Amino acid sequence: MDDKSFASEILEKTIDKLNLQQDWLQEYSNIFKDLFEQNKYDNQEEIYKAIEQGVNKI
Repeated sequence: MDDKSFASEILEKTIDKLNLQQDWLQEYSNIFKDLFEQNKYDNQEEIYKAIEQGVNKI
């Protein structure tokens, strides 16, 4: 494999990973929005604490 095709493959994989992260970020944002709309938490700090508790259980 020459340098150009190697660099191209790396770039494509990097872009794919960044796109996946963007999807994850959008999904995460939607979860926050849904929790606020359902009035399950009063503020963002409560949501962070709930997430932290969930992560600590894992």
